[in-house]
Amino acid sequence: GKGIFIGEWKPKDKSGKSLSLVFNVYAAPQDLTDASGQNALFSYDGAVERLSTLRNWHGHDGGGFKKEADLYKALKTGAYKGGWFIPTEEILVDDFQSDTLYQHKNRGDLKGTFTTASKSGDSNDYWSFSIPPNDYYREVVDFSNGQRAWTGKENWSTREPLLKRCRPVRVEPKI
Repeated sequence: GKGIFIGEWKPKDKSGKSLSLVFNVYAAPQDLTDASGQNALFSYDGAVERLSTLRNWHGHDGGGFKKEADLYKALKTGAYKGGWFIPTEEILVDDFQSDTLYQHKNRGDLKGTFTTASKSGDSNDYWSFSIPPNDYYREVVDFSNGQRAWTGKENWSTREPLLKRCRPVRVEPKI
């Protein structure tokens, strides 16, 4: 009922300052689903909105945090209650950390649960919380090859939201 354990996380804010907290990280057993329970592609804002509506999804509610700073504030103040959220860059993929979703994608109960082979119009990219200062871009990771990229929240030419996958995670304080 906790999700799939992937390791521990010692969060640091964007300035690199440690929050002096350690958490066990749990991944949802599947990608974020639409209201009918089907796997779906979401705009970044759509993923945040969908997460905010989750009730008892795989045993936990959604956190609905709009950005990483909101999550860090909730962690620091004790307002975080164990809900699902969009993974941070450190949790999704980090060159200096061994416990990431990308590194665990083919292990244990996560094996075979990520999209890594695109069909036309499909996406291998997964959203992360990472936001540069202008709030328009988000970092995504292609789960077929681990490549990271900054992408806008919408297509420049059509002004339509870009649709990506989301694998929610949740954390619990490590005791």
